[in-house]
Amino acid sequence: MGLTILDIIGSDSEAVARRVVKELHRRATKLNDGNAAREHLAHSLFTAFATGGQQKNCQDIVNACALGAGKLPDGLRGQLTTALRTSHRTIRDALPVQHHASRRD
Repeated sequence: MGLTILDIIGSDSEAVARRVVKELHRRATKLNDGNAAREHLAHSLFTAFATGGQQKNCQDIVNACALGAGKLPDGLRGQLTTALRTSHRTIRDALPVQHHASRRD
């Protein structure tokens, strides 16, 4: 929605556009929202009115989230693997034990 507001404002009111950009930046960085940061950086008016620091903050968030990297960073991959193993164990333990005619030892 914020980028739409920025589109409506356009470059006609630089002061208002800078305030909108400042708020978009604040929200993305407060939430560490990689998708929002990536969308902001792809928007020409955002990059036109954002400071170099604001653009760098957004790029840092995108990088930290590994968006577009094609792979998970090792730390995130480890966290995901741990979460998957925990959920697998929880689901397996919650299911009733099935007795089979043939058991593998």
